[in-house]
Amino acid sequence: MKVLISTWGLPAEWKDVEYNYEDRSARGCSTLQLLEENYDRIFILTLESIFDYNNDRTRKYDNISKCRECYIENTIRYETENYKDFIERGELALTKMIGCIGLNTDKVKVIILPSIGHPGPTKKFDGNVKNYASVAMVRLFDELMKISDSEHVEEICLDTSHGLNFMPTISLDISRFISQLIFFKQAANSGTKNDGNKIRFRALNADPLPRIQDYNFLGINEVLNETINSLSVSLEKDNDIYLSSVNGELHKDEELKSIYYYIRKVIKSSYYPFPILLGNYSRDIKGIQDMRNKILDKWLSDTIIGNESIIHNGTIGPKFIKDLLTAEVIINVIKSIIGKKDRVSLEDIKNMNEKVYKSISEINHVLINQEISEIEKFYKGNPIHSKELLKMGKMGDSNPIDEPVKRIMIAHAGFQIGLVYIYPGEPNISAYSFDYENYKEVLKKTLGKGI
Repeated sequence: MKVLISTWGLPAEWKDVEYNYEDRSARGCSTLQLLEENYDRIFILTLESIFDYNNDRTRKYDNISKCRECYIENTIRYETENYKDFIERGELALTKMIGCIGLNTDKVKVIILPSIGHPGPTKKFDGNVKNYASVAMVRLFDELMKISDSEHVEEICLDTSHGLNFMPTISLDISRFISQLIFFKQAANSGTKNDGNKIRFRALNADPLPRIQDYNFLGINEVLNETINSLSVSLEKDNDIYLSSVNGELHKDEELKSIYYYIRKVIKSSYYPFPILLGNYSRDIKGIQDMRNKILDKWLSDTIIGNESIIHNGTIGPKFIKDLLTAEVIINVIKSIIGKKDRVSLEDIKNMNEKVYKSISEINHVLINQEISEIEKFYKGNPIHSKELLKMGKMGDSNPIDEPVKRIMIAHAGFQIGLVYIYPGEPNISAYSFDYENYKEVLKKTLGKGI
Protein backbone atom coordinates (compact mmCIF):
# COMPACT_ATOMS: atom_id res chain seq x y z
CA MET A 1 0.00 0.00 0.00
CA LYS A 2 1.33 3.40 -1.03
CA VAL A 3 -0.18 6.52 0.53
CA LEU A 4 0.02 10.10 -0.72
CA ILE A 5 -0.70 13.15 1.45
CA SER A 6 -1.17 16.40 -0.46
CA THR A 7 -1.51 19.96 0.88
CA TRP A 8 -3.96 22.20 -0.98
CA GLY A 9 -4.33 25.97 -0.86
CA LEU A 10 -6.86 27.63 -3.16
CA PRO A 11 -7.57 25.53 -6.31
CA ALA A 12 -9.71 28.30 -7.82
CA GLU A 13 -6.48 30.13 -8.67
CA TRP A 14 -4.51 27.21 -10.10
CA LYS A 15 -3.51 27.22 -13.72
CA ASP A 16 -3.65 24.34 -16.23
CA VAL A 17 -0.03 23.32 -16.91
CA GLU A 18 1.98 20.34 -18.11
CA TYR A 19 3.36 18.46 -15.07
CA ASN A 20 6.35 16.14 -15.52
CA TYR A 21 7.39 13.39 -13.12
CA GLU A 22 9.54 10.26 -13.57
CA ASP A 23 9.47 10.34 -17.38
CA ARG A 24 5.71 10.84 -17.42
CA SER A 25 3.69 13.95 -18.08
CA ALA A 26 0.08 15.05 -17.87
CA ARG A 27 -1.72 18.31 -18.39
CA GLY A 28 -3.88 19.45 -15.51
CA CYS A 29 -4.40 22.01 -12.78
CA SER A 30 -3.17 19.74 -9.97
CA THR A 31 -0.15 17.52 -9.42
CA LEU A 32 -2.55 14.78 -8.35
CA GLN A 33 -3.74 14.32 -11.92
CA LEU A 34 -0.25 12.95 -12.65
CA LEU A 35 0.61 11.38 -9.27
CA GLU A 36 -2.72 9.62 -8.66
CA GLU A 37 -1.84 6.40 -10.51
CA ASN A 38 1.26 5.89 -8.31
CA TYR A 39 -0.73 5.68 -5.06
CA ASP A 40 -3.44 3.48 -3.58
CA ARG A 41 -4.84 6.08 -1.15
CA ILE A 42 -4.65 9.88 -1.22
CA PHE A 43 -5.37 12.34 1.59
CA ILE A 44 -5.81 16.02 0.78
CA LEU A 45 -5.10 18.45 3.62
CA THR A 46 -6.72 21.82 3.07
CA LEU A 47 -7.85 24.81 5.11
CA GLU A 48 -11.34 25.92 6.12
CA SER A 49 -10.57 29.24 4.41
CA ILE A 50 -10.74 27.43 1.05
CA PHE A 51 -14.42 28.41 0.86
CA ASP A 52 -13.84 32.11 1.57
CA TYR A 53 -13.40 33.15 -2.06
CA ASN A 54 -14.87 35.98 -4.11
CA ASN A 55 -15.32 35.03 -7.76
CA ASP A 56 -14.61 38.63 -8.74
CA ARG A 57 -11.30 38.63 -6.94
CA THR A 58 -8.25 39.65 -9.02
CA ARG A 59 -6.50 36.52 -10.17
CA LYS A 60 -2.88 35.94 -11.13
CA TYR A 61 -3.87 34.39 -14.46
CA ASP A 62 -6.61 35.10 -16.96
CA ASN A 63 -7.16 31.51 -18.10
CA ILE A 64 -10.06 29.49 -16.74
CA SER A 65 -8.65 26.20 -15.46
CA LYS A 66 -10.51 22.98 -14.81
CA CYS A 67 -9.82 23.39 -11.08
CA ARG A 68 -11.45 26.83 -11.09
CA GLU A 69 -14.49 25.60 -13.00
CA CYS A 70 -14.99 22.62 -10.67
CA TYR A 71 -14.35 24.73 -7.57
CA ILE A 72 -17.00 27.30 -8.49
CA GLU A 73 -19.45 24.56 -9.43
CA ASN A 74 -19.08 22.74 -6.10
CA THR A 75 -18.17 25.47 -3.62
CA ILE A 76 -20.25 25.92 -0.45
CA ARG A 77 -21.01 28.90 1.73
CA TYR A 78 -21.04 29.28 5.51
CA GLU A 79 -24.72 28.51 5.88
CA THR A 80 -24.57 26.76 9.25
CA GLU A 81 -23.65 27.76 12.78
CA ASN A 82 -22.55 24.19 13.56
CA TYR A 83 -18.83 23.89 12.83
CA LYS A 84 -18.80 20.07 12.69
CA ASP A 85 -21.63 20.20 10.14
CA PHE A 86 -19.69 22.78 8.13
CA ILE A 87 -16.61 20.54 8.03
CA GLU A 88 -18.62 17.50 6.93
CA ARG A 89 -20.46 19.45 4.20
CA GLY A 90 -17.24 21.11 3.09
CA GLU A 91 -15.37 17.81 2.73
CA LEU A 92 -18.28 16.41 0.74
CA ALA A 93 -18.27 19.46 -1.57
CA LEU A 94 -14.52 19.20 -2.17
CA THR A 95 -14.85 15.48 -2.87
CA LYS A 96 -17.30 16.36 -5.63
CA MET A 97 -14.82 18.91 -6.95
CA ILE A 98 -12.09 16.23 -6.99
CA GLY A 99 -14.31 13.97 -9.04
CA CYS A 100 -15.05 16.87 -11.36
CA ILE A 101 -11.35 17.33 -12.24
CA GLY A 102 -11.07 13.62 -13.02
CA LEU A 103 -9.64 12.09 -9.85
CA ASN A 104 -10.89 8.79 -8.42
CA THR A 105 -12.98 9.78 -5.39
CA ASP A 106 -12.97 6.19 -4.11
CA LYS A 107 -9.34 6.52 -3.09
CA VAL A 108 -9.21 10.22 -2.18
CA LYS A 109 -10.16 11.58 1.25
CA VAL A 110 -10.41 15.32 1.98
CA ILE A 111 -9.47 16.61 5.45
CA ILE A 112 -10.37 20.23 6.23
CA LEU A 113 -8.13 21.84 8.86
CA PRO A 114 -8.20 25.12 10.81
CA SER A 115 -6.90 28.27 9.16
CA ILE A 116 -5.49 31.41 10.74
CA GLY A 117 -5.63 35.13 9.94
CA HIS A 118 -7.58 36.82 7.15
CA PRO A 119 -6.56 35.10 3.86
CA GLY A 120 -9.87 35.68 2.03
CA PRO A 121 -12.15 38.63 1.35
CA THR A 122 -14.79 38.13 4.07
CA LYS A 123 -13.86 35.78 6.92
CA LYS A 124 -11.36 36.18 9.73
CA PHE A 125 -10.06 32.99 11.30
CA ASP A 126 -9.24 33.34 14.99
CA GLY A 127 -7.32 30.65 16.81
CA ASN A 128 -3.88 29.18 17.29
CA VAL A 129 -1.82 27.82 14.41
CA LYS A 130 -0.97 24.81 16.64
CA ASN A 131 -4.46 23.47 15.93
CA TYR A 132 -3.49 22.71 12.33
CA ALA A 133 -0.89 20.15 13.44
CA SER A 134 -2.98 18.66 16.26
CA VAL A 135 -6.18 18.19 14.26
CA ALA A 136 -4.28 16.87 11.23
CA MET A 137 -2.46 14.30 13.37
CA VAL A 138 -5.67 12.99 14.91
CA ARG A 139 -7.45 12.78 11.55
CA LEU A 140 -4.53 11.17 9.67
CA PHE A 141 -3.81 8.75 12.52
CA ASP A 142 -7.40 7.56 12.51
CA GLU A 143 -7.42 7.01 8.74
CA LEU A 144 -4.00 5.39 8.41
CA MET A 145 -4.45 3.10 11.42
CA LYS A 146 -7.60 1.71 9.81
CA ILE A 147 -5.70 1.16 6.57
CA SER A 148 -2.84 -0.63 8.35
CA ASP A 149 -5.32 -2.99 10.03
CA SER A 150 -5.78 -4.76 6.70
CA GLU A 151 -3.00 -3.48 4.41
CA HIS A 152 0.79 -3.30 4.70
CA VAL A 153 1.89 0.32 4.22
CA GLU A 154 5.22 0.46 2.38
CA GLU A 155 5.38 4.13 1.44
CA ILE A 156 3.99 7.44 2.65
CA CYS A 157 4.65 10.46 0.44
CA LEU A 158 3.91 14.14 1.07
CA ASP A 159 3.28 16.44 -1.89
CA THR A 160 3.59 20.08 -0.79
CA SER A 161 3.24 21.60 -4.29
CA HIS A 162 -0.08 23.32 -3.60
CA GLY A 163 0.34 24.10 0.12
CA LEU A 164 0.21 27.66 1.48
CA ASN A 165 2.18 29.44 4.18
CA PHE A 166 2.69 27.17 7.21
CA MET A 167 1.08 24.10 5.62
CA PRO A 168 4.16 22.46 4.00
CA THR A 169 6.42 22.87 7.05
CA ILE A 170 3.93 21.55 9.60
CA SER A 171 2.66 18.82 7.27
CA LEU A 172 6.19 17.50 6.78
CA ASP A 173 6.68 17.10 10.52
CA ILE A 174 3.34 15.42 11.20
CA SER A 175 3.52 13.15 8.13
CA ARG A 176 6.92 11.84 9.22
CA PHE A 177 5.58 11.31 12.75
CA ILE A 178 2.52 9.37 11.55
CA SER A 179 4.83 7.28 9.36
CA GLN A 180 6.80 6.32 12.48
CA LEU A 181 3.63 5.21 14.25
CA ILE A 182 2.60 3.06 11.28
CA PHE A 183 6.08 1.52 11.15
CA PHE A 184 5.94 0.75 14.88
CA LYS A 185 2.57 -0.94 14.58
CA GLN A 186 3.61 -3.02 11.56
CA ALA A 187 6.92 -4.07 13.14
CA ALA A 188 5.15 -5.07 16.36
CA ASN A 189 2.50 -7.07 14.53
CA SER A 190 5.11 -8.97 12.52
CA GLY A 191 7.34 -9.48 15.55
CA THR A 192 10.46 -8.34 13.72
CA LYS A 193 12.15 -5.10 12.66
CA ASN A 194 13.19 -6.34 9.23
CA ASP A 195 13.40 -4.49 5.92
CA GLY A 196 9.85 -5.51 5.04
CA ASN A 197 8.46 -3.38 7.87
CA LYS A 198 10.40 -0.23 7.03
CA ILE A 199 8.44 2.61 5.48
CA ARG A 200 9.74 4.72 2.63
CA PHE A 201 8.96 8.35 3.44
CA ARG A 202 9.20 10.82 0.60
CA ALA A 203 8.36 14.47 -0.07
CA LEU A 204 7.62 16.07 -3.42
CA ASN A 205 7.32 19.66 -4.59
CA ALA A 206 6.65 21.11 -8.03
CA ASP A 207 8.65 23.84 -9.72
CA PRO A 208 7.41 27.35 -8.94
CA LEU A 209 5.12 28.72 -11.63
CA PRO A 210 6.92 31.58 -13.43
CA ARG A 211 5.17 34.88 -14.11
CA ILE A 212 5.45 34.12 -17.81
CA GLN A 213 2.01 33.73 -19.28
CA ASP A 214 2.92 31.15 -21.92
CA TYR A 215 5.20 28.98 -19.74
CA ASN A 216 3.28 25.78 -19.03
CA PHE A 217 5.83 23.09 -18.10
CA LEU A 218 6.50 22.25 -14.45
CA GLY A 219 8.61 19.43 -13.05
CA ILE A 220 7.63 17.60 -9.85
CA ASN A 221 10.77 17.13 -7.75
CA GLU A 222 11.64 14.64 -5.02
CA VAL A 223 12.98 16.78 -2.17
CA LEU A 224 13.18 14.07 0.50
CA ASN A 225 13.59 10.28 0.48
CA GLU A 226 14.30 8.49 3.75
CA THR A 227 13.69 5.21 5.53
CA ILE A 228 11.45 5.11 8.60
CA ASN A 229 12.73 2.29 10.82
CA SER A 230 12.21 3.57 14.36
CA LEU A 231 9.76 5.45 16.56
CA SER A 232 11.16 8.61 18.12
CA VAL A 233 10.03 9.01 21.76
CA SER A 234 10.75 12.34 23.41
CA LEU A 235 10.72 13.36 27.08
CA GLU A 236 9.76 16.92 26.14
CA LYS A 237 6.30 17.71 27.47
CA ASP A 238 3.51 20.01 26.31
CA ASN A 239 2.58 22.68 28.85
CA ASP A 240 -0.54 23.69 26.92
CA ILE A 241 -2.32 20.30 26.54
CA TYR A 242 -5.71 21.92 25.88
CA LEU A 243 -6.44 25.60 26.39
CA SER A 244 -9.95 27.05 26.30
CA SER A 245 -10.54 30.75 25.71
CA VAL A 246 -13.30 32.08 27.99
CA ASN A 247 -14.02 35.82 27.88
CA GLY A 248 -10.55 36.42 26.46
CA GLU A 249 -8.77 34.43 29.19
CA LEU A 250 -7.06 31.06 28.65
CA HIS A 251 -7.91 28.17 30.93
CA LYS A 252 -6.21 24.76 31.10
CA ASP A 253 -8.32 21.62 31.00
CA GLU A 254 -7.70 19.92 34.35
CA GLU A 255 -9.24 16.59 33.31
CA LEU A 256 -6.88 16.28 30.34
CA LYS A 257 -3.98 17.32 32.55
CA SER A 258 -4.76 14.36 34.81
CA ILE A 259 -4.91 12.00 31.80
CA TYR A 260 -1.64 13.42 30.48
CA TYR A 261 0.02 12.39 33.75
CA TYR A 262 -0.64 8.73 32.95
CA ILE A 263 0.31 9.12 29.30
CA ARG A 264 3.65 10.64 30.28
CA LYS A 265 4.43 7.64 32.50
CA VAL A 266 3.97 5.34 29.50
CA ILE A 267 6.20 7.62 27.40
CA LYS A 268 8.93 7.71 30.07
CA SER A 269 8.77 3.94 30.71
CA SER A 270 9.33 3.31 27.00
CA TYR A 271 12.03 5.99 26.67
CA TYR A 272 13.95 4.35 29.53
CA PRO A 273 14.46 0.55 29.63
CA PHE A 274 11.76 -0.10 32.23
CA PRO A 275 9.65 -3.02 30.91
CA ILE A 276 8.17 -3.95 34.30
CA LEU A 277 6.87 -0.42 34.84
CA LEU A 278 5.68 -0.15 31.23
CA GLY A 279 3.77 -3.42 31.52
CA ASN A 280 2.07 -2.36 34.76
CA TYR A 281 1.14 1.11 33.59
CA SER A 282 -0.08 0.03 30.17
CA ARG A 283 -2.30 -2.60 31.76
CA ASP A 284 -3.89 -0.09 34.15
CA ILE A 285 -4.72 2.68 31.66
CA LYS A 286 -8.33 2.55 30.46
CA GLY A 287 -10.02 4.16 27.48
CA ILE A 288 -7.02 5.75 25.78
CA GLN A 289 -8.32 4.65 22.38
CA ASP A 290 -11.34 6.94 22.76
CA MET A 291 -9.40 9.93 24.05
CA ARG A 292 -8.25 11.41 20.73
CA ASN A 293 -11.80 11.52 19.35
CA LYS A 294 -13.13 13.03 22.59
CA ILE A 295 -10.51 15.79 22.37
CA LEU A 296 -11.37 16.45 18.73
CA ASP A 297 -15.10 16.61 19.54
CA LYS A 298 -14.38 19.06 22.36
CA TRP A 299 -12.37 21.27 20.02
CA LEU A 300 -15.12 21.18 17.39
CA SER A 301 -17.77 22.15 19.96
CA ASP A 302 -15.55 25.04 21.17
CA THR A 303 -15.53 26.54 17.65
CA ILE A 304 -18.01 29.28 16.70
CA ILE A 305 -19.05 30.34 13.19
CA GLY A 306 -20.03 34.01 12.95
CA ASN A 307 -21.03 36.27 10.07
CA GLU A 308 -17.50 37.54 9.59
CA SER A 309 -15.34 35.06 11.44
CA ILE A 310 -14.68 31.51 12.57
CA ILE A 311 -13.41 31.49 16.15
CA HIS A 312 -11.53 28.50 17.56
CA ASN A 313 -11.77 28.95 21.31
CA GLY A 314 -9.83 25.73 21.96
CA THR A 315 -6.11 25.14 21.39
CA ILE A 316 -4.80 21.56 21.29
CA GLY A 317 -1.11 21.17 22.12
CA PRO A 318 0.69 19.28 19.28
CA LYS A 319 3.20 17.61 21.64
CA PHE A 320 0.31 16.44 23.81
CA ILE A 321 -1.26 14.82 20.74
CA LYS A 322 2.06 13.25 19.75
CA ASP A 323 2.40 11.76 23.24
CA LEU A 324 -1.22 10.59 23.24
CA LEU A 325 -0.92 8.81 19.88
CA THR A 326 2.49 7.35 20.78
CA ALA A 327 1.13 6.02 24.07
CA GLU A 328 -1.88 4.54 22.28
CA VAL A 329 0.18 2.45 19.84
CA ILE A 330 2.54 1.32 22.61
CA ILE A 331 -0.30 0.38 24.97
CA ASN A 332 -2.08 -1.57 22.24
CA VAL A 333 1.05 -3.67 21.72
CA ILE A 334 1.67 -4.19 25.45
CA LYS A 335 -1.91 -5.27 26.08
CA SER A 336 -1.70 -7.75 23.21
CA ILE A 337 1.31 -9.29 24.98
CA ILE A 338 0.34 -9.34 28.67
CA GLY A 339 -3.46 -9.40 28.44
CA LYS A 340 -5.03 -9.10 31.89
CA LYS A 341 -2.23 -10.76 33.85
CA ASP A 342 -1.29 -9.22 37.19
CA ARG A 343 2.45 -9.43 36.50
CA VAL A 344 4.74 -9.48 33.48
CA SER A 345 6.59 -12.74 32.86
CA LEU A 346 10.08 -13.17 31.48
CA GLU A 347 8.49 -14.27 28.19
CA ASP A 348 6.34 -11.11 28.19
CA ILE A 349 9.43 -8.96 28.69
CA LYS A 350 11.19 -10.73 25.81
CA ASN A 351 8.22 -9.95 23.56
CA MET A 352 8.02 -6.35 24.81
CA ASN A 353 11.71 -5.92 24.08
CA GLU A 354 11.35 -7.17 20.51
CA LYS A 355 8.05 -5.46 19.72
CA VAL A 356 8.44 -2.17 21.61
CA TYR A 357 11.95 -1.31 22.78
CA LYS A 358 13.74 -2.53 19.65
CA SER A 359 11.79 -0.07 17.51
CA ILE A 360 12.48 2.81 19.92
CA SER A 361 16.09 2.34 21.07
CA GLU A 362 18.67 -0.25 20.03
CA ILE A 363 20.67 0.58 23.18
CA ASN A 364 17.76 -0.18 25.51
CA HIS A 365 17.00 -3.30 23.50
CA VAL A 366 20.55 -4.56 24.17
CA LEU A 367 20.35 -3.61 27.88
CA ILE A 368 17.11 -5.52 28.39
CA ASN A 369 18.43 -8.56 26.51
CA GLN A 370 21.51 -8.57 28.74
CA GLU A 371 19.41 -8.58 31.92
CA ILE A 372 17.16 -11.33 30.55
CA SER A 373 20.23 -13.42 29.78
CA GLU A 374 21.63 -12.92 33.32
CA ILE A 375 18.32 -13.88 34.91
CA GLU A 376 17.99 -17.01 32.81
CA LYS A 377 21.57 -18.02 33.53
CA PHE A 378 21.21 -17.59 37.31
CA TYR A 379 17.78 -19.11 37.86
CA LYS A 380 18.43 -22.09 35.60
CA GLY A 381 20.68 -23.40 38.38
CA ASN A 382 18.71 -21.79 41.22
CA PRO A 383 15.00 -22.49 40.65
CA ILE A 384 12.50 -20.90 43.07
CA HIS A 385 9.26 -22.20 44.53
CA SER A 386 7.82 -19.06 46.10
CA LYS A 387 7.98 -15.27 45.79
CA GLU A 388 11.34 -13.78 46.68
CA LEU A 389 13.47 -10.71 46.04
CA LEU A 390 15.43 -10.89 42.82
CA LYS A 391 19.06 -11.94 43.24
CA MET A 392 21.66 -12.77 40.61
CA GLY A 393 25.16 -14.17 41.34
CA LYS A 394 27.57 -11.81 43.05
CA MET A 395 25.18 -8.89 42.73
CA GLY A 396 22.64 -10.80 44.79
CA ASP A 397 25.18 -11.30 47.58
CA SER A 398 25.89 -7.58 47.95
CA ASN A 399 23.88 -5.29 50.18
CA PRO A 400 20.69 -4.60 48.21
CA ILE A 401 19.19 -1.13 47.97
CA ASP A 402 15.46 -1.22 48.62
CA GLU A 403 14.90 2.33 47.33
CA PRO A 404 14.77 2.89 43.56
CA VAL A 405 17.91 4.54 42.20
CA LYS A 406 17.48 5.89 38.69
CA ARG A 407 21.08 5.20 37.67
CA ILE A 408 20.85 1.55 38.77
CA MET A 409 17.38 1.16 37.28
CA ILE A 410 18.59 2.36 33.87
CA ALA A 411 21.81 0.31 33.96
CA HIS A 412 19.89 -2.88 34.77
CA ALA A 413 16.71 -2.25 32.76
CA GLY A 414 14.59 -1.86 35.89
CA PHE A 415 15.80 -5.10 37.49
CA GLN A 416 17.29 -3.44 40.57
CA ILE A 417 18.44 -5.98 43.17
CA GLY A 418 16.53 -5.56 46.43
CA LEU A 419 13.61 -3.89 44.69
CA VAL A 420 12.19 -6.42 42.23
CA TYR A 421 10.26 -9.51 43.33
CA ILE A 422 10.40 -12.66 41.24
CA TYR A 423 7.58 -15.23 41.22
CA PRO A 424 7.82 -18.91 40.17
CA GLY A 425 5.96 -20.18 37.13
CA GLU A 426 5.49 -23.24 34.98
CA PRO A 427 6.68 -24.89 32.82
CA ASN A 428 10.05 -23.10 32.81
CA ILE A 429 11.97 -19.94 33.66
CA SER A 430 10.22 -18.01 30.87
CA ALA A 431 7.05 -18.18 32.98
CA TYR A 432 8.73 -16.57 36.00
CA SER A 433 7.15 -13.15 36.56
CA PHE A 434 8.23 -9.86 38.10
CA ASP A 435 6.83 -6.93 40.02
CA TYR A 436 7.68 -4.24 42.51
CA GLU A 437 6.09 -4.29 45.95
CA ASN A 438 4.63 -0.89 45.16
CA TYR A 439 5.22 -0.16 41.49
CA LYS A 440 3.52 3.24 41.66
CA GLU A 441 5.96 4.34 44.34
CA VAL A 442 8.88 3.04 42.27
CA LEU A 443 7.52 4.83 39.23
CA LYS A 444 7.11 8.09 41.13
CA LYS A 445 10.64 8.00 42.54
CA THR A 446 12.20 6.88 39.27
CA LEU A 447 10.28 8.90 36.69
CA GLY A 448 9.14 11.85 38.79
CA LYS A 449 5.97 12.87 40.61
CA GLY A 450 4.44 15.12 37.98
CA ILE A 451 4.04 15.08 34.24
